[in-house]
Amino acid sequence: MKKALWFIFPVVVFMLFELPAGAVRGISVINDLNHKSGKLGAYRALIIGINDYRDPKIPDLKTAESDALDMAELLKEHYGFQVTLLMGRKATKETIYRALRNLAVSTKSDDSVLIYYAGHGDLDRTYNDGWWIPADARAGNPVTYLDNVQVQKSMRNMNARHVLLISDSCYSGTLFGQSRAIPKAIDKKYYLNLYNEKSRWGMTSGNKTPVSDVGSEGHSVFAYQLLKELKKNQKPYISIQELCIRIAPIVSNNSEQTPLCRPIRNTGDQGGEFVFVASGIASNTGLTAERQRLEQERMELERIKIEMERKKIEAERKHIEEQLKQKKTQKKTLAAIPEAAVETSDNGMVDNKVHSDKRYRLAVFPISEFGFQASSIKDQKKYMDFILKYTSDMPNIIITHSFYPYDKDYTTHPIKSIRKIINKNIEKKIWYGNSSYSKNKPDLKMLEELSGRINSGLILIFKVVSEIGRAVDSFTYRGYLVDIDNNISIKEIYYSEQSSSSTDFTIVEMMTKKLFKSYLNSNSQIGSKY
Repeated sequence: MKKALWFIFPVVVFMLFELPAGAVRGISVINDLNHKSGKLGAYRALIIGINDYRDPKIPDLKTAESDALDMAELLKEHYGFQVTLLMGRKATKETIYRALRNLAVSTKSDDSVLIYYAGHGDLDRTYNDGWWIPADARAGNPVTYLDNVQVQKSMRNMNARHVLLISDSCYSGTLFGQSRAIPKAIDKKYYLNLYNEKSRWGMTSGNKTPVSDVGSEGHSVFAYQLLKELKKNQKPYISIQELCIRIAPIVSNNSEQTPLCRPIRNTGDQGGEFVFVASGIASNTGLTAERQRLEQERMELERIKIEMERKKIEAERKHIEEQLKQKKTQKKTLAAIPEAAVETSDNGMVDNKVHSDKRYRLAVFPISEFGFQASSIKDQKKYMDFILKYTSDMPNIIITHSFYPYDKDYTTHPIKSIRKIINKNIEKKIWYGNSSYSKNKPDLKMLEELSGRINSGLILIFKVVSEIGRAVDSFTYRGYLVDIDNNISIKEIYYSEQSSSSTDFTIVEMMTKKLFKSYLNSNSQIGSKY
């Protein structure tokens, strides 16, 4: 499948007026089509080719610059053109605009001007207008495009005898006027008549259909045929209409596009036609230097791209190494947990995380070096009495492990201690952020590993920071109820600038209840049974 490239030079509405009479006076009538005679006006060409776009969202092209360079070389070497090149990223909106305006200002009445464009274009269906897409354009932002009105103004206001626009793009046929038939007898008089009358013509690679960026020998389908005909021409003169008649059938037979070539309406065309006059001049030193310069720029861009990719790979490598280092450290920490702490059934197999009677197994983890752990055993027992009583009313949850001591002998569901495996080293690593002022949160990955060792699917873990006697008393509670198997993590946070031992424990009870209620509401599998 051919790569479709939308070169669009769309439908636009030209201003309906002719050039003032004074603008066309003073054009001399010549009787000798010969560059050497000095009677012909200057042949000037503005050649624009863009492969490489700055915005990565605009796809780069493959053949536009090659088409433009070879066209420039051919016009200069065989047809005596003075060529101005705008290539690649130098073909910005500003430089193209200035080049067109310069042509409008500087052309003389006997000059012949050719504008050649190969690059992206776009269609503005809202205003029935369109744009060329310069190298510095931003995709989807028409403000950064070159409005076709600027091209039209330039063509309309040039003093040149002939202006020809060749666009390797889709160009609306509604812009064209009636074409004139080529007479059967074509002689020098025929070309003289075409040259002596003012003309404004357009030649496009297609109508309103995509045109291919790939053809033959590094050129588009259209550019290849056009270059081929101009190169092999052995006649002293050839008109643009003759060229179009020769290449149009070949392009149509080898693609889905049909070239168009006609006068452009309402631009001052007076019956003439652009005539290419062979010069025999052979000088491509400037173009060779331009090719070398472009090649150096491409090499530099490629070097920059490679360097950027190398830095990106290096950054990714360091990131992966850091991740591996963290996993290795975590693995060593978990490996230090005594295997004796792992519960097994009578046959030596590890119990499931759901109790034999289908109840969810809950483990109460420590709350760091602050709070209960730093307070009396009495407070710890008080908390366990509360949590045991509170969860005893939940038919689907059973406490199987706890860090805190307790007095009663719960024979129906004995609670095993996890003090041996939750030592201070592991306890510190459970929480991200060791400072009481940092946003502490548990390491869920480590909790998952630990839950596997004690076979508890639910983990209640919280941190209490109570500071009394400083400039401002404060109390902070951060609690999490984590359902490892169902990937649910419920958190509750409480902060107060008033703290006292009599109220702090009440707040812990309140927040613990809130954690469970939030969890039951989020887990329909459990909550629906309450």
